[in-house]
Amino acid sequence: MSAGVRGNVFIGRSGTSYVELTGDVARTLGPAQFVVGAAFAPAQDAIGGSNLYIDAQLSASLPGTPVTLYGGIGHTSGSSRNDPRVARLRPGGDYLDHHLGAEYTAANLAAGVRYSGTSIGADEVDSLSPWTDRHTGSRVMAYLRFTPDAKALLHRLKKGFLFRAGGDGPVALRWRRGRRAGYPPAGWPWQRSPLRPHHRASPSAP
Repeated sequence: MSAGVRGNVFIGRSGTSYVELTGDVARTLGPAQFVVGAAFAPAQDAIGGSNLYIDAQLSASLPGTPVTLYGGIGHTSGSSRNDPRVARLRPGGDYLDHHLGAEYTAANLAAGVRYSGTSIGADEVDSLSPWTDRHTGSRVMAYLRFTPDAKALLHRLKKGFLFRAGGDGPVALRWRRGRRAGYPPAGWPWQRSPLRPHHRASPSAP
């Protein structure tokens, strides 16, 4: 279970940023994970009212393979003050969305393909409104993600470098591997030997 506050900030666009309260509950059953979540945006001028998004996500890894299948469905609703800015999050009023995908993971890299769509009809969208999200149709996308292993990186930095002060001079960053103390002769430590592979848990959604 988790809960938090998320700020959606749009730099250079005054009056468009808004805040959401988020939370989710997860349950793992063998290779599968089920997550139910919600995001509630209290009434704000930037979105023309309030907004509530509720979703359910299911993911499962295929035993003996680095492949994960996932999918989910969500529902968006909320209040409106007859403000055209409500179209930012609900361009056609209340609606459903859905997605399906597959992801292949190898060490720190993940590659996948994802299909998504909504119940918003083309005739429900006001194409002339400057606030309307026009990306409402079905789509298929491919993606590539790199997840750095922060713990392994910090561990190698601690083992590979030594901070020390000499005399009245500044603190010196010295390399302490090899035959003598000196600066790295051939690149940074992660260029000299690979990081420990990072095995990522099955995602509820990429």
